Amino acid sequence: MPKLTTKSGLPFIRNTDEDEAAIQRGIAADPDTYEATTEEIRAMRPFPELLAERRTDYRVEWSSEDNLHVGLCGGFPTLSWLGDTPEAAMAGIKQVVAGVITDMLHNKEPIPLNRA
Repeated sequence: MPKLTTKSGLPFIRNTDEDEAAIQRGIAADPDTYEATTEEIRAMRPFPELLAERRTDYRVEWSSEDNLHVGLCGGFPTLSWLGDTPEAAMAGIKQVVAGVITDMLHNKEPIPLNRA
């Protein structure tokens, strides 16, 4: 079997069968640990998407200049999304915020707090 290395070139050491068995016994003995069901796995969503959805500082306003609804987020005042309906504007701004949160997490930047 070829030796595996990490991206930085350090050796990747696999668990022995005995080590793996001990780890699995520890997992099985922990009452707070369980194997997720297929339904639970299907219901999982990316963390940035969840963070964006759980924000409470979204709002939709009417833009007479654009003749469209505009979705806004208080924690990200430079972002907006135009939509034909309030629902489209809200869905759009949530998607944009999720993308920005993804980038911020990747770059280890702090996520702004909710702002009303």
